[in-house]
Amino acid sequence: MVGLKNYLLLFVFILGNVGGLNPQPPKIDFEVQPIFEEWVKDCTYYNIKYDISNLQTITFSDTVNYWVSSYSNSNTIIINERFKTHPTLKVIVYYNLGREVLNLPDDTTNVGIMNPFFDESFAKIYILKWDKYKTRYFDQVIFYNTKSYN
Repeated sequence: MVGLKNYLLLFVFILGNVGGLNPQPPKIDFEVQPIFEEWVKDCTYYNIKYDISNLQTITFSDTVNYWVSSYSNSNTIIINERFKTHPTLKVIVYYNLGREVLNLPDDTTNVGIMNPFFDESFAKIYILKWDKYKTRYFDQVIFYNTKSYN
């Protein structure tokens, strides 16, 4: 009977530690959640593997000087509060998930999601050509993933 009790305790211990392999999902502000879910669906559609286990938070703050601050060491993406209802919030979220989760470099050669010189004046262009920019974004992911393995 003592042996069975020890096995049960060991089983509970292992089960508890295996649960740690599935970390909590990141805390994502309400306004960003549907965009994040769309990004996840897009990654699935384009067969992109991603790891969000290190991402803890995507939130808004009025203390951000630029449009976003991304802190790799604290696993937090902080978006300027004024973009909470801005039509280009999707571009901002995809850009930062590209940098922090997919390890995409900036692309200054094109107007597109990974261009760090994002300008609000291009909002209509980003909205009208979203599908084109999104396809280029995931093409970049595929290119850099393939390049890193060769």
